[in-house]
Amino acid sequence: MLEVEGLLSIKAGRNGGSIIRLPDRGGVSRTLGAYVRGQQIMFDSVLEAREALEPALASLAATHRTPDDIAAIAEAALALTDAGDDNTRFLAANSQWHWAVAQASQNRLLIAVVASLSDLLHQSNVENFVSKEVRQAVIRAHAGIEDAIRSGDADAAQRRMARHVKSYRQQVAPVAPESIAMPLP
Repeated sequence: MLEVEGLLSIKAGRNGGSIIRLPDRGGVSRTLGAYVRGQQIMFDSVLEAREALEPALASLAATHRTPDDIAAIAEAALALTDAGDDNTRFLAANSQWHWAVAQASQNRLLIAVVASLSDLLHQSNVENFVSKEVRQAVIRAHAGIEDAIRSGDADAAQRRMARHVKSYRQQVAPVAPESIAMPLP
């Protein structure tokens, strides 16, 4: 069982034996993903979870950020702007930006959970609704959140991120699947 979970590997031979591995974020993502798909969790529940967690991450990022974290957030914000009308690049930069904010929180458990939720959201193919107006609104929202994180204003970072992810949920709801189901073989 430990070997299947990736926590133990067995090396055969003269110098072989059991090798213990530390759990990684991928294990959390696989487990949570299997649970969500197996239970056919409502897509809106995944969005609600994101709406609950990301504002907390933004607040923690404002409290715990490092200069490297600020640079990573700024770099992702620049990539958003540079993407122009290229939705593929824009969506990748958007994920990078949210990931940089999560990393700046310094809370490894929340980072693992949010990464899992993000994987589920992106695998659901609901990102095709991104228009020029949506891209501009995202860039503005991110700038406000980034300013609050940069200045260490945890309350403002939390409020602004809450507004941002709530807006995302409202816009994606009409095009979202009802649930995230286990794919059929």
